[in-house]
Amino acid sequence: MWKIVAASVAGTGHDRAGNQDAVGFVPDDGVGELVRVAVADGHGAAMYERSARGARMAVEAALADPLGSAADASLQGMMRGALLRWEEAVDADLRANPHEMERDVYGTTLLVVSADATTVACAQLGDCQVLTVDGAGKVTSPIPDDPRLTGNLTTSLTGAYPIGNTRYARLAADGIRLLLVCTDGYENSFADQRSFFQAASDFADIIDRHGLGVVRKELRGWLVETMSGGSGDDTTVALVIKGHD
Repeated sequence: MWKIVAASVAGTGHDRAGNQDAVGFVPDDGVGELVRVAVADGHGAAMYERSARGARMAVEAALADPLGSAADASLQGMMRGALLRWEEAVDADLRANPHEMERDVYGTTLLVVSADATTVACAQLGDCQVLTVDGAGKVTSPIPDDPRLTGNLTTSLTGAYPIGNTRYARLAADGIRLLLVCTDGYENSFADQRSFFQAASDFADIIDRHGLGVVRKELRGWLVETMSGGSGDDTTVALVIKGHD
């Protein structure tokens, strides 16, 4: 059984209004033998003036497929379907609210993670991140790095060859204690990779010691504190936890 806890907070380090991140999951209560979570980070620069909408549409598109086995799912097919639904939603929005830059103004990243009893499947386009924590507290980053993602540069749903730029990972669920799925506002709030990885391990330890209730209550406040002392960017975290009350 998997359980999901998620929160998203607007950044303080920029002068635009509103949170450009989005997060969602299925089932709606975040509890099940099969779950899926999606996070998206709208680009947010002035030229991407509808990126918050683009991020919400990306999450909705990623969650629209009926839940099926993560072991049997085609990761490329899952991402291709999400991209097609996102493009349809954006085009419908453009017909209702025309814009000379068309799809570009909706620019966003997207990370989708599906988990069942045997398998965790991940598909990532852009600079979001997923970490796994095992029973011994070891933290890993299962999706291959993309050396092009430096500074503020990222691949995107509006970029060239989005399917070709998507990175994938399929993992055995056995031994995974927790998945941390986040936008780069959270990762960039840490001084280095070691500190970021330690945060994922700390979440697992807090849940083991104090239960999920504490995390549900405190997660948003923790994100505000981490972001305010770190990146100042919109910050989103979803925790996918195995077998906890």
